[in-house]
Amino acid sequence: MNVKNNLIKEFIISFILSLILGSIGFYITNIFLLLYSIPSIILGVKYGMKYSIINIFLSSILFFLLLGNYTLPFSIVFIGMTIIIVNSIDRNEEISHRILKTTAYIFIVIILFMILSKKVFNYDIIDNLIKTNSNLFDNSLEELKNMGIKYSKEQIEELNSIKPLLIDFFRNSIFSILLLGSLIISLVSNSLTNFIIRRKNIKILSPMKFSEFKVSIKFFIASIIILIFTYIIGKINPSIYKVLISNITIIFYFIIFIQGLSVMIYILEKFNIPKIVRYIIIFLSLFSLILGMIVFFIGMIDIIFNFRKIKGN
Repeated sequence: MNVKNNLIKEFIISFILSLILGSIGFYITNIFLLLYSIPSIILGVKYGMKYSIINIFLSSILFFLLLGNYTLPFSIVFIGMTIIIVNSIDRNEEISHRILKTTAYIFIVIILFMILSKKVFNYDIIDNLIKTNSNLFDNSLEELKNMGIKYSKEQIEELNSIKPLLIDFFRNSIFSILLLGSLIISLVSNSLTNFIIRRKNIKILSPMKFSEFKVSIKFFIASIIILIFTYIIGKINPSIYKVLISNITIIFYFIIFIQGLSVMIYILEKFNIPKIVRYIIIFLSLFSLILGMIVFFIGMIDIIFNFRKIKGN
């Protein structure tokens, strides 16, 4: 009887939390949607898959009724992701496998939704994203002018010449950007799930820490081979080369950056640097160009020399 009462109580709490997180995500800032599925996942891990599905399905229907078709792709992503994560935890799979599965699922759903959107509704999501980024660029220039910053005619022409290059790069790199976006959603959801489950002592999970992340030397070798093949393809078809090199560059940079970040966190943990200082350094690394390049360089060196003496993931 106590188990049933606890289940009902936790189901209601999870449902309310899902509604709160979803409401903030849909109405205020989309960043909170990264947390939307977490209550349903925790409920499923503790009491079974069917309860997590019921919880997230009911909240998704409610948002669909309130906000319409806008919520549909989000609901499909988070319902499927919840099922994958809960099922993987039940099977006691490693977190790296869960991240890979959820990333693949999110990416496939996004691509399918983009194709259907264009075929059925004649709405090109990529073109819309490009227009949005173009408007953001123009608005940023206007804000700089409003702040009283004066530019010469040559400087304005130079800034305007950057715009088509950025738009062209964004168009060519859209698939790698979507893939990395899928990976970030997967990383956040799986990492938070692991953290909460460990704190609640619900299940014993693979305790891999972010500071233990490492790609092996094979990745470096594979990257060189891919770049060589890309160069050969570029000689045959220059237009495809531009698309390939843009996507490969972004993915390569992101993976090496994550490697460097994990090394930096490992060093900070080793020297018992206070957590608040660690978080500040990590935050600055994500948003500072100079620090970001240093982290990338650390990642490159670690792939070759393996400072932490751990196997590649």
